[in-house]
Amino acid sequence: MTTEDFGEDIESIRRWVADKLIEIISELLRRDVRDVNPKTGLECELELDSIHRVELSTRISRICGISAEVEEMDDAETFGQLTEIIAQAVSTASKKRDGIRNA
Repeated sequence: MTTEDFGEDIESIRRWVADKLIEIISELLRRDVRDVNPKTGLECELELDSIHRVELSTRISRICGISAEVEEMDDAETFGQLTEIIAQAVSTASKKRDGIRNA
């Protein structure tokens, strides 16, 4: 599944983003993080440091086709906040791509 398969279904985008984040964070931290929930703290519970965040931003940007400069990603304190920020960026990027295709 790719980001183009979603259309405007934000819930599907959120689920897809959450799954991708879990996959990437597990790889970065070299441990299973499937038990995360929206309130899981990125720093205090998952222990994501600034280096992890840079790598996470780079990977998620590449996978989702969004700009790594989504500044709000740095401000996210919880898994849920990060998921929402990325899902909104994916939705916006998808709408822009659709607009270009339909022009």
